[in-house]
Amino acid sequence: MQGLYCVADTLSATYLQQYLPRSNYLSTSALHAFGCRWQMFSCFFNFIEEDYASKLGSQA
Repeated sequence: MQGLYCVADTLSATYLQQYLPRSNYLSTSALHAFGCRWQMFSCFFNFIEEDYASKLGSQA
């Protein structure tokens, strides 16, 4: 699932880079990299949380 978010981020980052000055290219790339990693972490955390909740529910 996180792969789809990264593709969307890449498209939006590419779109932004066309309209931002070249001096902002590095900051845009860094922002994209951080956003993609954050979404991967968030997706992973949600998966673990759902898995943990389902285990708690099955034990009750």
